Amino acid sequence: MPYMETVGRSLLINCRCRFIRLQVERDEKQWKAWFDTEAPELEIIPDGYDDSLDVFRRLLVVRSWCPDRTLVQARRYIQDSLGARYADGVILDVEKVWEESDCRTPMVGMLSVGSDPTPNVEQLAKKLKIGH
Repeated sequence: MPYMETVGRSLLINCRCRFIRLQVERDEKQWKAWFDTEAPELEIIPDGYDDSLDVFRRLLVVRSWCPDRTLVQARRYIQDSLGARYADGVILDVEKVWEESDCRTPMVGMLSVGSDPTPNVEQLAKKLKIGH
């Protein structure tokens, strides 16, 4: 079992969520309606969970039910915990990164899904007449 699933389950067990399965069985229509919304992470979670979960536990519920919405809720968690500055996307200034690097200080980037700096790197290489 992956680590995050184990951690998530133990955290859910230690909060009010340990009864979530029974509540879903009891009020399946309301939970399905929540699940079927376009952005469940922004909607009120049924059975009073909306008021009783902190942002992290809400992230665990969203991840359990709607894995495709996890990244959005993770950003909300980061914003709530560390501040908006850490949750906002950053536009990479490849030229500035290049200026700060040398043969002992490589350029390293953390990419998110769908981002591709290749065109920017190629454009800088042409500008600096590096490569073929």
